[in-house]
Amino acid sequence: MYGDPLHLARDVAALESAGCDELHVDVRDGAFMPGYGFGMETIRALTEVTDLPIHAHLQIERPELVIDEFAQAGCKAITIHIESTIHSHRAIQQILKTGAQAGIALKPATPLTKLEYILSDVDFVHVITEDRDVARRVALAGAFDRVKILRTNLDYLESRAVLSVEGYMTAKHAALCARNGADQIVFDDAAVLGEGEVGSRLEAFMHEFNDELAVL
Repeated sequence: MYGDPLHLARDVAALESAGCDELHVDVRDGAFMPGYGFGMETIRALTEVTDLPIHAHLQIERPELVIDEFAQAGCKAITIHIESTIHSHRAIQQILKTGAQAGIALKPATPLTKLEYILSDVDFVHVITEDRDVARRVALAGAFDRVKILRTNLDYLESRAVLSVEGYMTAKHAALCARNGADQIVFDDAAVLGEGEVGSRLEAFMHEFNDELAVL
């Protein structure tokens, strides 16, 4: 989530009223992923103002060092990156042991085959559609085909995992992801949390999304 740090309670209440399913909180270390996201103190504060489940997306190196702390902070789900640790299976089991749901994410250039032996163990599979940098406005070529391929793989495995897609999203992009099999879209600041009242922006985006989905 991207919100005004001084008014997170207000923005969260607006998202909740608009029908948001969960709060997806990006946590970055400035090394594994550019920029810095919210941390454990913010998550603890959010648990005081909302009943929405909080999903921590750990875009950090060696996430196994802090998994337990994020679970204790109140996260109901924790997603790590397949590229961020050499012990991805062990880290997923560590998340599950805390009682939180476990997710695995991958960057746009990472082959889908990296997920082959872990898909059956996770609750979320998280696809990033763009490189994270200053100019976050273009979904990379092939990103939406990756969603379709993963949907086929998950169905073949009869997996329980939620297929989630995150990145810069126009309403048409989001509709294409849904049509290709995505279960969940993680909206970013460009789509929702920009100028204007956040609840109204989300409602307008969803209206446009449904129109796009109807014509695909």
